[in-house]
Amino acid sequence: EVPVPVGQTILVAAPLGGTLKAPAGGVPKAGSAVKTGQPVFQLTPLLSPDGRATLSAALADANGQVNTAKASFDLADIALKRAERVLKEGAGSQRQVDEARAAFDVAKRTLDATTARQTILNKVVGDAEGGTAAPITIDAPEDGILRVVSALSGQTVPSGAALFEVVDLSNVWVRVPLPVGDLDGIDRTKPAQVGKLSAPPGTRLPSAKPVVAPPSAHPLAASVDLFFELPTAD
Repeated sequence: EVPVPVGQTILVAAPLGGTLKAPAGGVPKAGSAVKTGQPVFQLTPLLSPDGRATLSAALADANGQVNTAKASFDLADIALKRAERVLKEGAGSQRQVDEARAAFDVAKRTLDATTARQTILNKVVGDAEGGTAAPITIDAPEDGILRVVSALSGQTVPSGAALFEVVDLSNVWVRVPLPVGDLDGIDRTKPAQVGKLSAPPGTRLPSAKPVVAPPSAHPLAASVDLFFELPTAD
């Protein structure tokens, strides 16, 4: 069996309630390949009184998150510079610098994410008092395949409604059920070769390296599952 590895599927949901529209190139169909940032839907927020209140609350929350993230980033920046200075003076350790740099990187990514959300909400709110709001473009979050498209153009969806799923198939897992009695005869640290039974003799088979996966077994068949990771660049 060739399953999708754990953690390589992303469910994209509607950030706000609104009406869906197709982007300029149309809504990609399930099964088609998408690239990071490729538009899949456009969402026009509903500007009912409740919708305006939700937008205002979301924007206020985003502003607060940006301020908190900026403060954390400033503190992480100070801590990193202090750790580097202490190490240079011979009183610190490289581990302290590495930990400070990791905290700095996390704080920077958090600040970037919250700032991006704030920018989107500022654009969406637009001239809310005039009854208008800029549409949100719902993009593919990463390269992959559209496994499921759960909505249609023209549909009105609530906040949090599932829109589509993107699955990353750059690597897949190969699940091999093995009889328990054969486990001692298998070197589970070595890669496996994967190929078609109909492949002619001498065909070079791709290798799949062993991976750690959630334990699974089949008591009735007295078998245990081994998992291997197979790249699919070709």
